[in-house]
Amino acid sequence: SSSSTAADTESTKGLKSGAELLITGGTINVDSADDSLHTNGNGTITGGTLTLASGDDGFHADNDLVISGGTITISKSYEGIEGMTITINDGNISVVSSDDGLNAAGGSDSSSAGNNGFGMTSGTSSSNNISLTINGGTLNVNASGDGLDSNGATTITGGTINVSGSTANDNSAVDFTSAGVITGGTLVAAGTSGMAESFGSSSTQCSILYNMTSSAAADTAITLKDSSGNVLASYTSPKTFNSVLLSAPGMTVGSTYTLTVGSQSYSITLTSVATSNGSSGMSGGSGNGNMGGGMTGGGRSK
Repeated sequence: SSSSTAADTESTKGLKSGAELLITGGTINVDSADDSLHTNGNGTITGGTLTLASGDDGFHADNDLVISGGTITISKSYEGIEGMTITINDGNISVVSSDDGLNAAGGSDSSSAGNNGFGMTSGTSSSNNISLTINGGTLNVNASGDGLDSNGATTITGGTINVSGSTANDNSAVDFTSAGVITGGTLVAAGTSGMAESFGSSSTQCSILYNMTSSAAADTAITLKDSSGNVLASYTSPKTFNSVLLSAPGMTVGSTYTLTVGSQSYSITLTSVATSNGSSGMSGGSGNGNMGGGMTGGGRSK
């Protein structure tokens, strides 16, 4: 994984399939210059313990990529998990990437030495056939680009999701092109405010996008509590951040919550299903709810 991706005439992938790649169990360790797992068709993981390090993608599928179980650790990658559609139903997944952590996009695969793995710049193409769906499992993403990136829609119905996005303002912890909907699960995504996006108003589970006026240091704890002091969501970001997107079951419009970032605490009254103190520049983002409780807006539009 520390080598440069080789020329197309020489394969430096780990497990490679021209049609379908199905992993149902076993212990798999891959250290590869190109994709650790690669298929030109559909890819499926239902079990096993996978430890992957790649100079390009951890797991790439040209078409549909589905994870329904297993323990997957991607310790090094350009983009961690990439497919035209990505569906996560279950599993314990950890991703470290130098670009996007999860990337749902369309096009032909290319190397990290080129551009965005699919031969396009993230966020420049949208299609009804492209989607990122998370229905369950545990997902931890540490990305130097977008954390969760979809060139189509993003839908979250369950799971426990923690994201540390880029420290630069040209990427977002959660990035989608057409729509972002959350109906369940627990999400804490820390990143920068310059490209921050909130979920859309068609969501049925409430969310908060809070853009801070100053950055919090790496290893700063983030906690969201309800009015009774119950912890709804928590995460310690491994990198500096100045924007947080949170969502958890039980959050309701009109209720007040306490967001604690390090030593700072903020009282937030939800005024809409997608409440934000900034603005979301992407077409799929909402960001139209005003925060109460003395919050100060630090967000910037794209």
